[in-house]
Amino acid sequence: MATKTVRQPAARRRVETAGDEITKAKLRHAEERLKLPSGRKTRAVSTRQDPALIEMVKAKLGVETDTEAIAGALKIVAGEDNFWAWLLTQSGTLSPDFDLDELL
Repeated sequence: MATKTVRQPAARRRVETAGDEITKAKLRHAEERLKLPSGRKTRAVSTRQDPALIEMVKAKLGVETDTEAIAGALKIVAGEDNFWAWLLTQSGTLSPDFDLDELL
């Protein structure tokens, strides 16, 4: 009879990284923008995701659990500002003879 290897769930494995500083800064910025009341975690969400994706998010954020990873990713997306979308719409709005050096 073959033995079955039982792997430890990803949520219980310790993440050894301190996280990506830029991603962690995005998370802090998103949390400041959102101003969510603390402690209101009343909605349970069940999702099936690629384990490698969850591990990448956990490593970038420097968190240990799947819940922290998903919450962090949601905060980053929800807290984004629209600067880049606005910037892309500005293409071609400066006159061809515009000189940035004149402003400095």
